[in-house]
Amino acid sequence: MLVLTRKISQTIVINNEINITVLGVKGNQVKFGFEAPKDISVHRLEIQELVNKEESELKKIIKKPISKIVSHKSFDSDESWAKPSPKRNQYYVSNGKVKSMPVGL
Repeated sequence: MLVLTRKISQTIVINNEINITVLGVKGNQVKFGFEAPKDISVHRLEIQELVNKEESELKKIIKKPISKIVSHKSFDSDESWAKPSPKRNQYYVSNGKVKSMPVGL
């Protein structure tokens, strides 16, 4: 791990395309500004872990035959509900994309 010390308004450059600037320090919190190309996502670690989990769940669903994903009760509507997973999420297809929604909302 590379450890650097920076002052407010100083910048760190990664691979000549990502700039990280220290915007402020308040107590034990540091505020950063990130500049990166649009094709590079920048997330807090806990958000990236949620994104990875959702993508993994969708990949498992998409590998199943469509008859296993979509219930047969609403083929005429724009949104077709799929069977809920054991983790208590319901999956549905909207505009050709599989989406998830927690049960009870």
